[in-house]
Amino acid sequence: MKIAPLRLSCSAVSFAERPPGARGHASVDLPTLAIQCLETNATFRGRLATGAIRIEANGDTLVLNGRLPSYYLKQLLQETLRHVHGVAHVQNHVIVANPCGFLPAK
Repeated sequence: MKIAPLRLSCSAVSFAERPPGARGHASVDLPTLAIQCLETNATFRGRLATGAIRIEANGDTLVLNGRLPSYYLKQLLQETLRHVHGVAHVQNHVIVANPCGFLPAK
């Protein structure tokens, strides 16, 4: 049996359109877009509520911090957010630790 790869996309999440010269229409910032993206994703939804993942922006770069239980989830998080509209770079500072808080053996 062949298993299809897990594909995550946040293409539906994008900046609010703002006509040139328009005032009073606030555009959505990158951390908010990233959070919206992850809240629609069953893999990461609960981790945001617990504070396991924290997202900040530095210009067009997302900075990720927190803890996840596997390198797979760390990479999946990075690749998912890399496709959010307006993100040019992702700095992934997430620490991999098992659910009990121990770092994996090297």
